[in-house]
Amino acid sequence: MSDITQIRVWVETANVEGAGTDSWIYLSIAGREFCLDPGSGNDYFVQGAKTCFVLGEQGGSDDGEPGFTDVSVSDAEWNDPRKPQLDTEDLDLAPAYIRFAKAGSNPP
Repeated sequence: MSDITQIRVWVETANVEGAGTDSWIYLSIAGREFCLDPGSGNDYFVQGAKTCFVLGEQGGSDDGEPGFTDVSVSDAEWNDPRKPQLDTEDLDLAPAYIRFAKAGSNPP
């Protein structure tokens, strides 16, 4: 099989009143969990935001998803599919999902 060197996660926050969060958002894939945290002062989970989180190798583009902003995650070394190296064979180890972990005094 093949090494996984980059994971791109497209997140679109609903464009309705009250949408958005300052809570923690995680991606679980290939038996690992990655934190989709772009760092402090971000606007990536606000109402109407379209964000592509890039984990691992930087660069590349996706011409099929216009309007999305590419961002790296904070603590990139801990959110890298190359450390330890994931392989496409690992994709069958566990289901893929997005997890929301409430944070702050008034999380949605």
